[in-house]
Amino acid sequence: MIEETIMDALKVDVVLISKVTTYASSPAIFTELAPQSAEFPYITINITRNQTIGDLMLQDMSLMVDYWGYGATRTNARIASERIEFLLENKQFTDDRYSSIRIWFYSGGWVEDTDPRAIHYNHQFTVRACRKKWINQL
Repeated sequence: MIEETIMDALKVDVVLISKVTTYASSPAIFTELAPQSAEFPYITINITRNQTIGDLMLQDMSLMVDYWGYGATRTNARIASERIEFLLENKQFTDDRYSSIRIWFYSGGWVEDTDPRAIHYNHQFTVRACRKKWINQL
């Protein structure tokens, strides 16, 4: 599962995990939504599968990584934001389903909120993955 591969890449980075809380003895990095009992700051990742290219060979996806916090300063959020981009930009991963998962930064930055103490940084990435099933048939 691509989400787990991305989460694993984020959860092992000492700098990034120092900028989030823990939840159930793990860094507070979640797929889709954070549990209601999660404390700020935390990270959520969401993947939207877009089109499939070439007889199910390539899968295009959009990846959103959000840093959520609350407080008077954005210093940790800025550090975490830069680190997320560094950890995922132009990287290649593999997992059980895909032989190659390539990630490219698309856009990102601070997201304005009506509450001045709310801290939200959003990162958008383009993902292209090649299915192992197709590669193994060559």
